[in-house]
Amino acid sequence: MSGVSVWSIGVRFYILRAQGLKTLYLCTLIGVRGKDLSSAQ
Repeated sequence: MSGVSVWSIGVRFYILRAQGLKTLYLCTLIGVRGKDLSSAQ
C-alpha cells in the first residue's frame, strides 16, 4: 500500500513539475514576444 501511495505522489509531483515548466516556458515566450512587439513599435 505504501509503495502505491509513494508512486502516486511521485506521479503527481512529476505532473505538477511538467505543468510548472510549461507555464514558465509560455510566460517566457509571451514576455519575449511582448519585448519584440514593444521594441518594434
